Amino acid sequence: MKLSLRASFALCVLLFLAIVGASQTGKFTIQIVAAQSQTEAEELVSLLKANGVEAYVLKSVILGKGTFYRVRTGTFPNANEARKYGESLKQKGIVPEFFVAPYEAPKASSSSAKPADQTLSVPDNLETGKKEPATKKTGKAKKEPAVVAANTNPAPEPAKPAAKESSPSEASSVTSSPTPSVPAVSFAQFRNPQIGFSFEYPAHWTGNPLTADDAQAQRVNAGAYFQSADDNAFLHVIWNELEKANNPANNNDLIVDVILTSMKSGKETQKMEATSRRVEETKGQIKTYLDLRASFLLPGQTAPLDFLGKALIIRASKGILLAAVFFSKDAPPSVPGLAEKVIASLKIPE
Repeated sequence: MKLSLRASFALCVLLFLAIVGASQTGKFTIQIVAAQSQTEAEELVSLLKANGVEAYVLKSVILGKGTFYRVRTGTFPNANEARKYGESLKQKGIVPEFFVAPYEAPKASSSSAKPADQTLSVPDNLETGKKEPATKKTGKAKKEPAVVAANTNPAPEPAKPAAKESSPSEASSVTSSPTPSVPAVSFAQFRNPQIGFSFEYPAHWTGNPLTADDAQAQRVNAGAYFQSADDNAFLHVIWNELEKANNPANNNDLIVDVILTSMKSGKETQKMEATSRRVEETKGQIKTYLDLRASFLLPGQTAPLDFLGKALIIRASKGILLAAVFFSKDAPPSVPGLAEKVIASLKIPE
């Protein structure tokens, strides 16, 4: 059985931790486009300045991907303020889309369209699944996917079936700790139209589904990624097609261990371990609930960032679905409850 989860998960960890690092310095910005043409980027800067937007270009070299010219504007103390500004530009029709990014000080003056050299060293074993935003007028720039529209109806809390099986290797660590309380937070629903898997997530978390091109590049069939710098949390969901993945003859502990090994194989991952494991079988689906503990170290950091996590692995007749929510130990007290609710809402049709 071949599971291709490593590249996509490791990349999203890298992207999220960059934002967490930015939140510690208190600086964010708006990225409007990442073009592979310097001329295109400079033309956009000129157009933006004509509309009263002080923009600049950052030249970034991504290992294994090439050179990008990123058009950015503004410096903000937090992600929410940056997002509000980006939305105001969209409402005025100045930009078609944007995304919030950690602020990088340009080496050249922002009054010039000349790009400042910035190098983003992405490990060789990572494959890009996070798209760069683009304007509508060109196909050269990579497009950042739109945020899934929020649904203000709270997600229902499905009842958990009785446990049927526990992992022998983890049996001693399985506990029935109480679920943290979830405050009154609006939830939105994500549903993949091709596969049909769905889940609820806090409406203020931002993210997107993987496009077909992204999924193919990552050697997976579908997925989605959401994050919240304010909550210090991120959610990653991956679907891999595999006929008869729920065959009881396949050792569930072995499958779970392979997935965990893939999750912890990124260069930024210092530690990834399951602190508890619970297995259920419901309607032909084998579900493994995991409590996780991890630490990640970005290049240039002197100390790793510690995270806790909740994950669910579903073995169904047509494939395997992995959903993992990670949150910093410094996250707001409500976040563990939000993570529990996301995991409990995960559904895949048969």
